[in-house]
Amino acid sequence: TLSASPTANNAILVAAIGAAASQGGGMVRVPAGSWEITQVNLPARVRLRGEGDGVTTLRSQQAQAVITLGGDDAGLMDLTLDGLNANVGSIGVLSIGRKRTVMENVTVTRFAQGILMRGGDAPRLRNASVTLCTKGADLRGDRDALFTNTGGPLRDLDWNGGRITTCSSEGLRLSFEDDPVLRTTLRNIRFETNACPAVIVNGARAVLLEGCSWTGNTTNLQVT
Repeated sequence: TLSASPTANNAILVAAIGAAASQGGGMVRVPAGSWEITQVNLPARVRLRGEGDGVTTLRSQQAQAVITLGGDDAGLMDLTLDGLNANVGSIGVLSIGRKRTVMENVTVTRFAQGILMRGGDAPRLRNASVTLCTKGADLRGDRDALFTNTGGPLRDLDWNGGRITTCSSEGLRLSFEDDPVLRTTLRNIRFETNACPAVIVNGARAVLLEGCSWTGNTTNLQVT
């Protein structure tokens, strides 16, 4: 049973995640409520699923990655991830070189960096939102050469629905760092009240923006 203790909650989640991973993957259900945790790693084919965005909230003030996607086909569904204070160095969701990452009906809020992807194949985001972060979503072709060296190109990302709002440094960045970003589709996303460029396209190729809207941003679209 989850409680007011972040370390106890984290231990419960880690045990449940390990049990799912030992069976080849599965859903780890998180009940309704607001639960404080520290950090978790999601192995291949394991997903955390709450009772709804805004119904289940996982909170963490760690000044590093809170949810790390450690395997392919991993992800988050039906929950809110809250960093509370946007602490320097905090990252809501980190994915390095993973395939078929899933984020559905999820809000990531109040982190220094909401979502960071360094390479990957075919991430799928549905009704995924990033709010009140310094940097919203940083999606890059990046080998991660200084650290894991397991990144690479970012290919075939498909993001449909959600919003990027009230970010202070960058909203959503698609960036060639040392590998390409190829075939990105952004559909039906609202970019609102970002005190910065809402969308930055830096060397990314074949970017489609369809049905998106921009309101109250310092700059709507910046292409380099």
